[in-house]
Amino acid sequence: MSDLSTERFILVEREVWPSWYDDILSKCRNAGFSPIVRQDVKEIQTVVGLVAPGLGISIVPKSTENLHARDVAYITIEEGAPRAEMSIAWRTDDHSTMVKQFLDTATRQIGRS
Repeated sequence: MSDLSTERFILVEREVWPSWYDDILSKCRNAGFSPIVRQDVKEIQTVVGLVAPGLGISIVPKSTENLHARDVAYITIEEGAPRAEMSIAWRTDDHSTMVKQFLDTATRQIGRS
């Protein structure tokens, strides 16, 4: 993380994703620096769109790699990576087998993390 101390960051706004934003700032502070935030944006796709032409760097969830933006490289943070809070949403009146199985699987996965 300390290697990023002179980089300009593009981040999703704190108001949009407070836990992610705060975790990134915390990881930077723990590495001995305060990040230079060039721009805050509302969507992760915009982050990638601004990183592509070289306007800055960002720390993004691993799933962002699926956006396959040209000229953007993704590097996995092995230790101490920020963690994103996740929620599950479903219709309360949906009692289908598929929803039940999904919820059972998700609950088991949460227990493993």
